[in-house]
Amino acid sequence: MENKALQAPSKNSLKQYKERKKEYLEITTNEEEKEFLNCFFLETIKNSTAKIISKIIDEITALRLFVGAIKDVDPTQIQFEADAIVKNYPFLTLDEIALAFKLFTQNKLIPLATILNYPNFSSLFISQIINSYIEYRMVLIAQLDERKKPQIEYKPSVAEKIADMRYLITEVHRLMNEDAYYVLMLNTVFNFFYRTKRIVPSQEELHRASRYADDKYLTKRATQNTLLADIASGNYKPKDRNHCVETFTREYCLKQYFESKPMEDILNDVNENDFNK
Repeated sequence: MENKALQAPSKNSLKQYKERKKEYLEITTNEEEKEFLNCFFLETIKNSTAKIISKIIDEITALRLFVGAIKDVDPTQIQFEADAIVKNYPFLTLDEIALAFKLFTQNKLIPLATILNYPNFSSLFISQIINSYIEYRMVLIAQLDERKKPQIEYKPSVAEKIADMRYLITEVHRLMNEDAYYVLMLNTVFNFFYRTKRIVPSQEELHRASRYADDKYLTKRATQNTLLADIASGNYKPKDRNHCVETFTREYCLKQYFESKPMEDILNDVNENDFNK
């Protein structure tokens, strides 16, 4: 998820851009936070060039060496993996992608032990690392926002809140279809629909959701390693059964809502009244 409080708008002058970065650097408490900010306050890969793609390929190649996935490497596969990063994560910077891989190798994201159980190095595996980084990123941003000085406090406008929610809804819908979403975003979208009474499940629907959640949990337990099941459902740290069932119950309700009307209508329905209460 993009963070407007830290992100410097493209129309800002270079001086304003540097000042905003400096303000946040002044409230850091360790080198890890400074490294994150230095990676964050750069141009995103949204308008990627051949040079950017080449550097992403270099990062993927280095990651492959780290995990030992170097046998029979197909250049076409690496190119596909780099293109997938640009397509799915245009809001990240090149340095953030490098940072995500670095944090993974330092065992600060998905546990390194996961590698031992993972069948192959693929775009799905890379996306799990980056999704885990995004969760790490959101936590770190929240911590910095808690510490920030009053003069740099950022209050998003209603229009920005609407845009952010529409972005989240679109992402959750896409990731759910790929079975690769992560819990934080899913819960945010579900809570929005529930708070605004767009999702008001009946008792019968709750029973169906409960059966769906139980079946999905048992299926994942039966077909995957427990840790991989947690990752597939977005839980980068192992959670208990109740947590997984609760997540799958919300997933069911969201799926039903997404199937009830066109996505365009769902997005257009998000309006200022949702944020003026």
